[in-house]
Amino acid sequence: LIMGLLYRFLPNKAEMGNWVFFQTIFALVEMFRTGFLTTATIKFYAGVSKEKSAEVIGSSWVLASGITFGLMLLNLPALWLVDTVKVQGLAFFLQWFGISYLLSLPTFIANCVLQAEARFDRLLYMRMVNQLSLLVFILVLIFLKKLTLETLIYSYLLSLFLTSLFVLVKGWTHLWAWKHKTMKGVMDLYHFGKYS
Repeated sequence: LIMGLLYRFLPNKAEMGNWVFFQTIFALVEMFRTGFLTTATIKFYAGVSKEKSAEVIGSSWVLASGITFGLMLLNLPALWLVDTVKVQGLAFFLQWFGISYLLSLPTFIANCVLQAEARFDRLLYMRMVNQLSLLVFILVLIFLKKLTLETLIYSYLLSLFLTSLFVLVKGWTHLWAWKHKTMKGVMDLYHFGKYS
């Protein structure tokens, strides 16, 4: 539905191409964080004691934050080169990747926790908040005749922020577990994740 609305109402078709390029490359980069940590977190979290599960989630927070900030640091020099990049879609991605990746971090951790806890009802609520908020923002922009690539990315960032705020307020990220991280927990996740 969202893609159909964008194809119909984004005034410039080149902007739609840039949006699809951004979403595709973002999904590829997100696969690195997901592939590295999701299976590892579920494996070490499911069916263990409360103390051990807190250690696993705290250690997952450390690794996910490290991956997120590491990729953001790699992206920083590119921000100074955005004006020199000739491919518009790539320039758009370089400009907005870092903040998007950061805003999605709590949602990513909640996704890992909820899968490990087999709380698929909560996963559905989390995804609904994300998709429905973006849909509402797009519909408002269409109604106001303000839908552009720039307003779309702001809506996307706001949607990521609201979803992350939602899972933080609900406690689904287990942010409190950060203090239970251990070097052994981090290394266990790292060694498992690097192969998955």
